[in-house]
Amino acid sequence: MKKPFLTEDLDSWVAFARQSPMSKWMLSVAFLYLFAFFFWIGDIRAQSLVPLNSSPPSSQLATISVNPATFKPQLPYSEELRQIHLLKLSYDSLRTELKTLNELSQDTTLADSALVIAKSRGKAVLDREKQTLETMLANDGIPDAELNAAIGNTISDLDLTGRAIQKADGVSDIAYLMETSEENLKALTNEWVMPKIDQHVRGTLDQGWDPVSGKVSDYFGTGSLPLLETDGSSAEEILTLAKEKAARKGRHISDEYLRQVDPEFRKLTFDSLGNIQLTKVQELKEKPAFFEANGFTNKNWLERTGLYVWYDPLTPLREGIFVSSGLSFAISQQISIYAGGVIRRQFSSESWPKRQGQGVSLGMRVSKDNWAVQANITGSEATLAYPTQRDILNYKGRILSSLLAVGRTVSMGPKIRTVVLVGVDPLYKRERSLSGSAVQIRVGFELEQLSGSRNEK
Repeated sequence: MKKPFLTEDLDSWVAFARQSPMSKWMLSVAFLYLFAFFFWIGDIRAQSLVPLNSSPPSSQLATISVNPATFKPQLPYSEELRQIHLLKLSYDSLRTELKTLNELSQDTTLADSALVIAKSRGKAVLDREKQTLETMLANDGIPDAELNAAIGNTISDLDLTGRAIQKADGVSDIAYLMETSEENLKALTNEWVMPKIDQHVRGTLDQGWDPVSGKVSDYFGTGSLPLLETDGSSAEEILTLAKEKAARKGRHISDEYLRQVDPEFRKLTFDSLGNIQLTKVQELKEKPAFFEANGFTNKNWLERTGLYVWYDPLTPLREGIFVSSGLSFAISQQISIYAGGVIRRQFSSESWPKRQGQGVSLGMRVSKDNWAVQANITGSEATLAYPTQRDILNYKGRILSSLLAVGRTVSMGPKIRTVVLVGVDPLYKRERSLSGSAVQIRVGFELEQLSGSRNEK
């Protein structure tokens, strides 16, 4: 039996006819929106298609132009200059890192590791710089023999610096080498690369450029190389604006910037690389005077008086003794006077000449912290005896000797200290002296005061 024709379709229309008016209205609106959407999509696709072999009318060609805001003239070595600016930042970062490594190297347990790290960091920066300069040579953006020679010389200096770094014994040596390398890169950039780019752009490129007599802008030191990436209508305009900005940046630093860096500064300086150095107020305080306030003003004579015993280590004990002993009196904690006696006795009968005698000595010492300068004058009754063949040189009588020495004291307790004095005798005469040499050494012990304690002052 055949099925009725379009039975299913008729059922659908019957079902639609039985819908309520509101449902019919909503379905109609939805259908209209769907039809409008597909029509809009088709219109957009039609507009986006460019007809083949079509060209704008000649009247429209005159109105088509490049947007000036998107036009940017290409400067020679633009990418290399960007790399040089990044190298400047690397040098700045390395300088701080080497300062920290140098402080760590003061610890003997970390010295070797700090040195290895410093060499590695320095080599990495040098390798990057060498690669950048070699790219400049290969690029040959400016066909100039003088510029290429300057770049080649800088590359040779980099090789020498790299070898010197590998042989360096300390982090401070590496810091000096890297600072020198940065100076060379700065000179190359400011004195050769930028002037040659300027000449090339302006059509004045010529041999015989003298960077010493020329007034060059410090693009490198002021960090102004990124200014060359600004937009402009011509390369000449870009260079002119960048040069002016670099000059203003080098000449002037705003007070607002200084307050942000450090609100407490007294002195502003630039190093040779253009780095800002601020000296804080506390760092500019007056240095303390050499002589301090007298802390012995209210002390009695027992607290000022001490004892000393010194001996001469240049006189071997198997030959004899040469001893000085006496009293000291402190005028202040830095100035003391000494008065006492000296005695020299000879024990060995085989050592010639035999020097013996005794005398009195006066002296003064000026000290700062644990260091001291001392002068002594001594008058003695001396006997010098020579062997029989040279007995004509025998001497017995009065002699005058002296001592000008520097020394250092080491505290061993509240009142006791050791002292070492090294000096010379300006009045020394070998044939009339209790000492066998003009060089004098005194080593001994000192009781700083007879009562009280130094800690009380």
